Amino acid sequence: MPYKPIDNNYLLTSVESLLTHTRDSHTARPDVSALVPFVRDVVLEEVVIHCRGNQAKAARMLGIHRSTRRTHLRRIQRQKSPQRKLRANIERLGR
Repeated sequence: MPYKPIDNNYLLTSVESLLTHTRDSHTARPDVSALVPFVRDVVLEEVVIHCRGNQAKAARMLGIHRSTRRTHLRRIQRQKSPQRKLRANIERLGR
């Protein structure tokens, strides 16, 4: 089954809209160092969701080895874990 490619124009327009304010202000020096890792992580997560958790299928769609995708997913989950705990504690205190 062929996969529908990502619409590059839509992706470009979305990224440009996020960065417009920095382009318009000639004095701004934006820190966009986190942009590529963030986009990578979002794409990895969304492809897994799209594949309904099928790791092999997700890896094929991404053009990477299954173990590479799994390594990235574990890293993403570790990064999110402290945020989830903090959010849960804040919600508990607010009750």
